[in-house]
Amino acid sequence: MNDSLSKHQLKLFPSSPMAAVNSLPSTYQPIDQSLPLSRSSRLYPQFGAFAVFTLDPVASLEALDDPAALDAARALAPSCKKYIGYVAGVLDLPFQDRKYHKCDVYILSRGLAIPSPTRHIDENMCIPVAPATHPQGRRAAAPTPALPLPWDDLYIHYNAFFALRVKTDRHETDLSASPMFSLAELFAVERLLSEDGQRQDALFQEEWLRSRQTGGIDESSILMMDLTLQRHFTRH
Repeated sequence: MNDSLSKHQLKLFPSSPMAAVNSLPSTYQPIDQSLPLSRSSRLYPQFGAFAVFTLDPVASLEALDDPAALDAARALAPSCKKYIGYVAGVLDLPFQDRKYHKCDVYILSRGLAIPSPTRHIDENMCIPVAPATHPQGRRAAAPTPALPLPWDDLYIHYNAFFALRVKTDRHETDLSASPMFSLAELFAVERLLSEDGQRQDALFQEEWLRSRQTGGIDESSILMMDLTLQRHFTRH
């Protein structure tokens, strides 16, 4: 993603009481996946951490050097909403002198996935975040400590994934009370997201084969679907 179009500010959830936790071992040895990710570092963003974030439209467009666009961004800024998500990956090497770090972020939303036949998504392609439940009995992902939120219907959606540029911050407060996924939870979530991706791939392929067999679309549409499938399979 173009860096100039993806600047975001993330803030940690408010602290809440929690017993101290151990950091992961730093040597190359088998890792106990039940352990939380390291909370000793004060450099943020952190892999596995949950955050409230907002879009900064002015910072996102400033590199374009377009006064009209910046004026529009300033007018838009007060209406920007807050979102909840977790850092699924930090794509840059973590250096405190970096102004921004590129991150993969999944946004949480309330309720099951909205079905979309044209995008090959059904309502079950989501992962509940405890204490939410899933109609097919999928286990709920559980950050530690629990999210300090009033909703019991939060889900991670397969298609609610973004690459963002996050402002680097150093915290003087204790991060041990901030909700994070353990390695075991991150791996479990990634497995379920992979299953959803495979389900979507299968639906794409079924439509492609059905369309070719019935002659329901013209050659240009078939070519476009071929390209879509190629891009989709390359992504996984």
